[in-house]
Amino acid sequence: MKKEPDIDPRGIQSDGSPEACPVCSGGDILEFFCLRGVPTQDGAMWPTRNEALHAPVGDIVLVYCRSCQYIWNRAHDAGHITFDRYDFSMQSSPAFQHFVHNLSRRLVSTYHLQGKMIVDIGCGDGHFLGTLCRMGGNTGLGIDPGHTPQRDGSSDVHYVKEYYSDRHAAHPGDFVSCRHVLNAISDPVGFTTLIRRTMNGNTRSTFYMEVPNAACNFDGTLVWNVAYEHRSWFTAASIRALLSRTGFRVIGVRPTWGGEYLSVEAVPSAGDGKRHTRPDRKFERTLAAFAGTYERKVRSVQKKLDSISRGGIRTAIWGAGARALTLLSVCDLHASALRIVDINPRRQGMHLPRSGYRVWAPESLREFRPDLVIISNPRFAPEIRSQARALGIKGRFFVL
Repeated sequence: MKKEPDIDPRGIQSDGSPEACPVCSGGDILEFFCLRGVPTQDGAMWPTRNEALHAPVGDIVLVYCRSCQYIWNRAHDAGHITFDRYDFSMQSSPAFQHFVHNLSRRLVSTYHLQGKMIVDIGCGDGHFLGTLCRMGGNTGLGIDPGHTPQRDGSSDVHYVKEYYSDRHAAHPGDFVSCRHVLNAISDPVGFTTLIRRTMNGNTRSTFYMEVPNAACNFDGTLVWNVAYEHRSWFTAASIRALLSRTGFRVIGVRPTWGGEYLSVEAVPSAGDGKRHTRPDRKFERTLAAFAGTYERKVRSVQKKLDSISRGGIRTAIWGAGARALTLLSVCDLHASALRIVDINPRRQGMHLPRSGYRVWAPESLREFRPDLVIISNPRFAPEIRSQARALGIKGRFFVL
């Protein structure tokens, strides 16, 4: 029997709640999407199948502020999120390595990052920080409670496994970066205010932030990436409003990584912290239609999977992230055997939350010999096809 997502199809509506927007304190709040009982994390795998089967679940109830265009999950519970064993590194991908290299080269050139001190908040495995430091001969401090050292770690980069706090004001940095952290934070204003406060020791420093691009996520392109982990969703307008309120002057906001991310550059400011945005009626219509868009997308993919795999075939999903979790939650794959593979070695041998599937190395497909390979992230489709063919995989491909 096909699985059906537990979607609330009501679209945008005002719920009469006195709730205020966490970014601008506005009260014109509209609810537009609801998804129940989803895994709360895709960046944290589980060491055993039993633990994975009992991983926490939560609800996604997305609301939108018409005043500043900020989107958040009002049902989000920070207690369901852990960062001490968190890992969603994509540095094993040649395509992502190229992206980080080009981004780092642009930032080093634009902000004259040579011989400077760089602080990376939520540094993950340190790939981005290490690249910035190597390119410009910089020193670095990476701060992340779940940091796992790289093999090629440099003596010029120091890492601390802890959460960012006021104590880090002692190392304000000439350049401060924070990539894909803000969207998981329960209090975005408090977090960016903390960063601004700790940067006071170097008023000439630059702040670089990267967040998922709400415009790309909700236009129907990335419906599989609506995950519980993302407490916040930002448009260019809402990220500007947030940074302006918390003491920054935004230099620029641009879409990057194929439009999936927003790249934000800012500097500390002594301004009044006020920024007014106009309601975006076109974006509101997009959000109002999103529940229907989501459901149609799921049904369309299910129909294609039915036609491909009728009768049951050996199937592999390449990529063990949020999109794979969503696919397993809402679609029936009709597989006679199913294997999940991921190029990230730290995910291999671990288990996916709720479904309990073990994650394997791509090389395991040599003996598994799938008839169908589902590519969960289209951004990596060309390299995955190439890697799969190099492994001798002769089955069909389906790009989610």
